[in-house]
Amino acid sequence: MRLLTVLGATKIGSKQKYIYDKVEYEEFFSFLALQKALGIESEGTVVIGTQSTRELLEGHTADNAILKNFRQVDDGIEIDDFFRLCLELIDADTYLDVTQGFRHMPMTLLLSSLTAANFEHKNIKDILYAKTLDSSCQPSTSVCSYEFYSMLSYLDMASIATSIDSFCASYSTPALKVTYPKFVALYASLDLLSRHLMGNNLTYAVELAKAIKPRLEPLRSSPLSPLLPKLEGEIDFLIGLEKMREHERFFEGAKRYAQKELLLNSVTTLFEAVTAFLDYIVTKEGLSLVSFDYKSGRQTICKEQKDKYKRRNCQKKSLKAFVDKTKTHTIVNGAFVTQLKELDKMRNLSAHAFIDEKSSIDYEAKLREKLYFFEKLINK
Repeated sequence: MRLLTVLGATKIGSKQKYIYDKVEYEEFFSFLALQKALGIESEGTVVIGTQSTRELLEGHTADNAILKNFRQVDDGIEIDDFFRLCLELIDADTYLDVTQGFRHMPMTLLLSSLTAANFEHKNIKDILYAKTLDSSCQPSTSVCSYEFYSMLSYLDMASIATSIDSFCASYSTPALKVTYPKFVALYASLDLLSRHLMGNNLTYAVELAKAIKPRLEPLRSSPLSPLLPKLEGEIDFLIGLEKMREHERFFEGAKRYAQKELLLNSVTTLFEAVTAFLDYIVTKEGLSLVSFDYKSGRQTICKEQKDKYKRRNCQKKSLKAFVDKTKTHTIVNGAFVTQLKELDKMRNLSAHAFIDEKSSIDYEAKLREKLYFFEKLINK
């Protein structure tokens, strides 16, 4: 474990009182109290400060390990350089003490933890601040009392806020480290839901959305509550899909994917919606679709296929022959055949990374045309 802190040069008259987890420690500096409270050796403690800081330290401790690990910086060090130093010193299982420090240093150390959270080999165990219990007390002349507060939850709030914003915008969640117990379950659930949505598993996504609903409660009483309506809207949309017919569920999913510019997800889900809709119409109206294999001379009666994917593939293959023969159906007609054929081509080319359109704008326009066409039929 590592304890990383910044220290200024404020004169300390005598040992101060620091309270951590209801236990009182008497030390000159907050980080020395934390060393005892957390059981961190001096070899694992790094203090950052100026020449004046070192002189202050030497006057109050003879611990050679602390003095050896001391990282001295110039009074006028650039913020960028100091930020880089803090990031460099944050290691696996690092505690930060931001109680004391010179000018911008405590703030910069705190901000560096946000970036460190994205590094695989860096991990913030806790961020601690010793708040004075009497603001009028002067440590240079009196013994003041301080109590340590954890600020780790605020780091996790930043991560959760980023995840919520990303999920609502694109169904994706960034890989972030969230350790605060209040938010761990929510982040893990959102991440899992994201994976299934990105994998087009709408059916299971509905079940996950139902399970997530109770885990939103910690947000309601937190500073992140303004984000709740947006996230609840997304979760409620997914839960609402459960009561729809299969083709309606897939079609609404395809529209939502398109809104989030997830074009591949949208086109593949739209194809499933249309073939499910065709199956629904054929079954409802008792239409007779027969697929004929000219090579083998065999014919397949589509409705006799128990497996729905084989049945729908049969219906798709026999659709043109049915339309050529019937010609009067209001839904399953020539326009339907043409649009489904074009949609199937878009789906195949997209899935194999071969897209005819010169830009994503052209592709999106073509997809929206398909959504508009089939929406009129599905909502008839």
